[in-house]
Amino acid sequence: AYGAQYSDAYLIEVGGPSLSLPLQYQLTTATNPASSGAVTAGGWQYAGGTVGLLATPAAGYKFAYFSGDLAGSANAQNLIMNGPRNVVANFQALAPVLTAAVAGKADGTVAGQRVWTIRLSDTGAGAASGAQITGVTLTQTAGTSCVPAASVVSTFPVAIGDIAIKANGAGAVTLSFGGCADSTARFAAKVSFSSDAGAYAGSTTINNQPK
Repeated sequence: AYGAQYSDAYLIEVGGPSLSLPLQYQLTTATNPASSGAVTAGGWQYAGGTVGLLATPAAGYKFAYFSGDLAGSANAQNLIMNGPRNVVANFQALAPVLTAAVAGKADGTVAGQRVWTIRLSDTGAGAASGAQITGVTLTQTAGTSCVPAASVVSTFPVAIGDIAIKANGAGAVTLSFGGCADSTARFAAKVSFSSDAGAYAGSTTINNQPK
């Protein structure tokens, strides 16, 4: 039968008594997604034996459940090898936690415009896939009121890319301060962002910013 074999652990002496060779069944293990972790055991196992299986997540993942010939979310389960067996350890990606900060400022190509470099930092337990800045809202909080009001010139989203755990990514946002002659003007910038095809989203308000 497929997935079964007889072990050659015992030798039969020529002319000696007939010996029964112990039967073995194949245990196939896999992880889903493929690079999300590891699962112990696998290979040929003696028929009727008990095999312990333990799923170990990779960085940025957590164990979710077993499927195939094991079921449930309990880890470190036992499996009786009474036939060929297949077990899949399923993992889930941990969520990122993004925060925004202003990493730099420079004059734009048009008078009155400023280009702010917005840095996104991942402080969570999971990586941020396809991170992007989805919007910036600018509010004046101090100084003589700008006329016209300060505004955002950039179109969104601004692509940042993948951000690993405890790493950063940055993008440029262009703002118009043409009506802000007062050097004491201060602003609060609410930066909205997302990652993982929109599964994660959040925002950070950056206060007390000069133009």
